[in-house]
Amino acid sequence: MQIKEKLRYIIIWLANEIDALANILQPTASNVSIQWAEPYLTDTIVRRNADITCTVPSYVIAESVIDQIVNLQYKCIISSLSISGSDTMSVNTSESVSVSMTVTFFETINGAVNINGLTEAQ
Repeated sequence: MQIKEKLRYIIIWLANEIDALANILQPTASNVSIQWAEPYLTDTIVRRNADITCTVPSYVIAESVIDQIVNLQYKCIISSLSISGSDTMSVNTSESVSVSMTVTFFETINGAVNINGLTEAQ
C-alpha cells in the first residue's frame, strides 16, 4: 500500500474520534496536543492509542473533560492519566491545570470494506 493510500485510510478511521475530541477540548482547553499511534488489529478489534495533553482552567474542568472522554459514544478507555497543578492549589482554585492521558479507542472491522494497512498485534 502506498503512503498516500495508508494516510487516507487512517484519516477516515480517525475522523469521528477527532471531531468528538475537538468538541470536548475546544471550548476550554489550550495547548492541546494529540499524538496518534498506528492502529493495530486483534481478531476483529482495532485499537488506536491517542496521547493527549492539554491545559485547562481548573481541576473541575479537568474532571469534566475526562468524564466527557470516558462517556464518548465511541468505545474507549483511559489507560494512563496525569493531572497536575501548582503544589499550593486546591480543587476549588482557578489556576490552570495540566492534563495528560493515553486514550485507547476501540473499533470493529465487522462490515469494513478495506482493512489494508492495519498491523496485527503480536
